Amino acid sequence: MAKKDKKKKKKSSGSAEVQLTDPKTVENPELNEILKEAGASNTPEVQMKLAAALRNAKLLVPAKVETVNLQAGTMKAVPVRRVNVFLLNTPDGKSFLPAFTDLEEMEKSFKTEDGAEPQIYTLKRADDFLRKGGDRFGGMILNPGEKGHLVFPKESISVLAGTAVPAPQPAMVPPTPTAPSIPVSYGEPAVYPTRMDNAVYAYCQDHKEIARVWLKEKRPMHSIILVVESDAKEQKYLDEIIETAMPHAKDGIVEAVWYDDKAEEEIVQGAFAMYDREIEF
Repeated sequence: MAKKDKKKKKKSSGSAEVQLTDPKTVENPELNEILKEAGASNTPEVQMKLAAALRNAKLLVPAKVETVNLQAGTMKAVPVRRVNVFLLNTPDGKSFLPAFTDLEEMEKSFKTEDGAEPQIYTLKRADDFLRKGGDRFGGMILNPGEKGHLVFPKESISVLAGTAVPAPQPAMVPPTPTAPSIPVSYGEPAVYPTRMDNAVYAYCQDHKEIARVWLKEKRPMHSIILVVESDAKEQKYLDEIIETAMPHAKDGIVEAVWYDDKAEEEIVQGAFAMYDREIEF
């Protein structure tokens, strides 16, 4: 990869596992084509194709593999392979599982010659791993690199793997003269705007004053709101981020607000930032 990752990579608790398939043979041509398609036009139809491809895919997760001797009581020690998975860590203490569509993609970030051995993960295995990690795990990052990566929150992986059901969307109540105002809520977009994400991400990389940006959906109007944390709260940054995002909004509404305690409580709600200058892929 073009830039070195500023994050520390750490290992999860080890587990003894055996792989029956050679990771070097893992390829996902269909998934890679859909990822390109999603980058060009992230429609609901493409999202459905991406979900189906992920359910059928075998992904590669980098890990350090070592042989240890396990011994219980007076029994003779038995050598077993212990697999310690590499994780991507964020400044807020969350850990994300890096997963790759093939060995070439993995070696852009994790070199086998440096001791990273690819492990084969299905979507269900990734979901099981993330759920066992509890609150410290934020989700999975597919093909983390300089550009084009996709972030899947842990809850989304569970839905795709079939171990959870999607949260119901709030019903839209038609306004009437006597009806109370519709409460506004915020959450992850039903269809994630990948092209907008990439455009805003590139803008932030060119403006080092910007520390973090969160992308959320404002409901029930289903508009996009970007929460910006910056060293200098200059209005031009909000205006330029909106200008950058609008061509990818499909005639929708895009807002940008500054990050503060109120925005954290009402909009961000502890979510993972789509851009964080302390984390470079």
